Amino acid sequence: VCEMLGLPFEAVVKEPAKILHTFTTTALLIDKIKKAAPFTSDDDLRPAMTGICLDLNKKGIQVVATDAHRLYYSERIAVEGYNADMQILVAPESIAKLKKLKVKDEPVVITVYEGNTAAFNDVEVRLLDARFPQYEVVIPKYKSFMEFVKDDLTANVKKVMPYANKSTNQVTFHINGNIEMTAQDVDFSFESKAQMNYLKKTCPD
Repeated sequence: VCEMLGLPFEAVVKEPAKILHTFTTTALLIDKIKKAAPFTSDDDLRPAMTGICLDLNKKGIQVVATDAHRLYYSERIAVEGYNADMQILVAPESIAKLKKLKVKDEPVVITVYEGNTAAFNDVEVRLLDARFPQYEVVIPKYKSFMEFVKDDLTANVKKVMPYANKSTNQVTFHINGNIEMTAQDVDFSFESKAQMNYLKKTCPD
């Protein structure tokens, strides 16, 4: 306006934001962010849960999201240029921008700036200034395991489910040389059983 009126003015030059961290990862990160998006919360009273957490350590970067009822966490994705512990919380409106980011086999360069902002390649992202819940404490660590064909288990559960109690939908598993599934509704004297083999296990029957 001053220039149009011929009046003197002093132009304000905006200094670029200070770069805190820069690191590179793969396009797999964007795919994991898309999968994590449905698990975020819309509760503004829990701002940390409305975003997606990018949890970095020496093993790589892990994408985590939770609404306090469901938890999504990805496997670790390789990172170049950073090997310390740090968490980045991507704000809800920025999640939508990252979901539209088109990357195939190209690397994703993440630059974290001062003032809770970041850039994923050329996409500007707002970060949440909040502390993400300690999600690791709710992930069980098992000493034993069983390996089986998932489709067989799903088919057998669907087979016995119609006979389960309608209020509990409970299916009981019994391991004794194979996997036996039982569903019953005592009120109506309904009962059904199904059996399937497992591939291997480290636990006793």
